[in-house]
Amino acid sequence: MNFLAVVFKIKSYILITFLFFSIVCADPLPFAQPEDVGLSSKRLNRIDTILEADTISGKLVGAVVVVARRGKIAYFKSFGMRDRGATVSAPLKTDAIFRIYSMTKPFVSVATMILLEEGKLFLSDPISKYLPEYTNMKVGIVEVDKSTDDEILKTIVAYEPITIQDLLRHTSGLTYGVFGFSLIKTDYLKAGIIDHST
Repeated sequence: MNFLAVVFKIKSYILITFLFFSIVCADPLPFAQPEDVGLSSKRLNRIDTILEADTISGKLVGAVVVVARRGKIAYFKSFGMRDRGATVSAPLKTDAIFRIYSMTKPFVSVATMILLEEGKLFLSDPISKYLPEYTNMKVGIVEVDKSTDDEILKTIVAYEPITIQDLLRHTSGLTYGVFGFSLIKTDYLKAGIIDHST
């Protein structure tokens, strides 16, 4: 594994750790000197060197890094700018909000398994138990109109309810509606479900 791959993995783990603690902990974590939690200030400062170089070269627009250990934050810094495309871009701050797309999946999965271990939910629970809007779900099926050969979207009652396990393993039948040209996507667009502004 090359050096950049290792740095990327480290950056990913740091982000995951920070977000995990942000989700699980009700109170913000206290700060500590790195040596007080078994870390090295000198080695953590290597992060500065790498990310400062990456933001200056344009490889990254900006980054926020948090390293926490033993329930305390030992390193918390921001680098670069908030918006590459802005005419006057402000420096990135440590409290910046990021859209992290699919990186929510590991956090939600871990939080779900914690709730499972605590006996607060079961993987077999239908999601309608927590989100009543998903009671009596219908699913879309595509049929061909024999007289015109056109595809028609029809809805039928779902055979089984969507469970928490279905959500975790991507077998719920829910679609993003943003990929391809399916009839489901067309209906999503008509209904205004998909927001293309972000």
